[in-house]
Amino acid sequence: VEVLIHAEGDEDWIGRLSAEAEILADGRLVRTVRILATVVAKVKVAVLRNPVSRGQRIAASDIGEALREADRLPAGIVMNPEALVGRTAKRDLGLNRLVTEGELLERTDALRNHPVTLVVRTGNLLITSPGLLRKDARIGDLVEVLSTATRGIVYGVLINPNVVEVPTTSRATSLSFSAR
Repeated sequence: VEVLIHAEGDEDWIGRLSAEAEILADGRLVRTVRILATVVAKVKVAVLRNPVSRGQRIAASDIGEALREADRLPAGIVMNPEALVGRTAKRDLGLNRLVTEGELLERTDALRNHPVTLVVRTGNLLITSPGLLRKDARIGDLVEVLSTATRGIVYGVLINPNVVEVPTTSRATSLSFSAR
């Protein structure tokens, strides 16, 4: 007899083992059978519940969880469902598929055409103006913003997904020294 046992994933007896099982009838030993068992670790992983097309952002509704054998998972797999939300697929991804980091575009903190507030600080003076990001960006990136007030292009640093700080001459100098 051969048996496959699914473990929770943290047991130290993963692998093959043998044992003897006693078959009882009315409380009396009828037969002893040798059993060869393979113990495999199963872990909970994120899977796609809906197909995702190339260039499409993955939504929470596209993601589910499933138990899979730990030793058969591909390298670079995204195990946490929350880590997939908002990511963009590099290629078509099918139903019930495990997703690896290599199949996703780099995460962005703010998307193209996202409304932002341009901020200029000099001394005690703070000036703000609305704008739109020209490209997807991550926090800390130098970004190009279309100022909706002047219709001109302004460059600044994405501070958070909604704020772009435009460096002034004195501020840019202090920023460059603090980055070293």
